[in-house]
Amino acid sequence: TTSTAKSEITTTDKQMLATPWDRMDPARRGSMVWWLWAVTWIGLVAGYLDDKRRGWDFVVVFSAAHTILFWGLFLGETSPFPVQVRLAYFLWVACGTLAFDSLMHITLVGLFANLTVGYCPLARMMSLLPWNRKKNIPLSWDLVRRTILSPPTEGRFEVVMDEAAAAAGAAEKKAA
Repeated sequence: TTSTAKSEITTTDKQMLATPWDRMDPARRGSMVWWLWAVTWIGLVAGYLDDKRRGWDFVVVFSAAHTILFWGLFLGETSPFPVQVRLAYFLWVACGTLAFDSLMHITLVGLFANLTVGYCPLARMMSLLPWNRKKNIPLSWDLVRRTILSPPTEGRFEVVMDEAAAAAGAAEKKAA
């Protein structure tokens, strides 16, 4: 029937609806992401070693370009987690360059951890925001602890919680 034909989406249709990010080979995506962050880290180190912090100015501009690239790869959406992380990173380094040197020192260490062992402190903190958590997982001290102490991961960080942990978090929130 006509209604059945309209409701079925073919593989070709799904590919057309997917974002450029989704259509990209996962190995190519991983390599691109690693190199973009590596170039950023080199700029951070250069800024740290330079009295005038010119490397940090480069990091701000490069991070803006990095954010725009990912915004484009996700078709202008800001809700995908990779876009959120890059936008937050850009804002962090912009503030760090303008007024708060300590933010840049934190970034130097955090990005090094991400590049070397896959532990991204920013992504972990971003995962705690309400719109990045599953609806049934309330913010709790247990969730924060699990988020910080979970081992490094490849790809998007997500805390694995069993139902008992989610229920304990809900009880902790209710008691507070």
